[in-house]
Amino acid sequence: MAVITGQGTGVSMTLTGLPELDRKFDKIKGKLRKSIGKKALRQATNVTLRYARQFVLKDTKALSKGLRTSAADLGKKARLEGNFGMKVGIPKAKRAQLNYSVYIEFDPRFGDGEPLRFMKRAVNASRPEAKRIFQTKLKELIRQSEDKAVPSG
Repeated sequence: MAVITGQGTGVSMTLTGLPELDRKFDKIKGKLRKSIGKKALRQATNVTLRYARQFVLKDTKALSKGLRTSAADLGKKARLEGNFGMKVGIPKAKRAQLNYSVYIEFDPRFGDGEPLRFMKRAVNASRPEAKRIFQTKLKELIRQSEDKAVPSG
């Protein structure tokens, strides 16, 4: 299982492959599993990042440029089960500069009486495309790992 979250929003999406793909992925163990999963998930998270930059207020260019993807800690239990996550948010180094992002996300003054919720909208809008990209990339990476594992001769 893979998860994409919008930092500080409480909104997330869970990504899985197709049942056949999930069975193949579950057979892969250790560092290779984590590497393959994170590569596929990073590709899918980039879609959410693109939507977040599109939905943020246009006069907050620093915030738009400051958004990045990074690993999300899902907790010890998830790590032990081999699950992993990515998030779209502001890196720690820039949080002091861009601390107003939470106001833009939740303050009704920025969204014509309703909270703008640009990150929530980005996660929800990117869901179909992110799932498709995750499945495609996961399938490609699993196939590549299987090709490497088969000795030629």
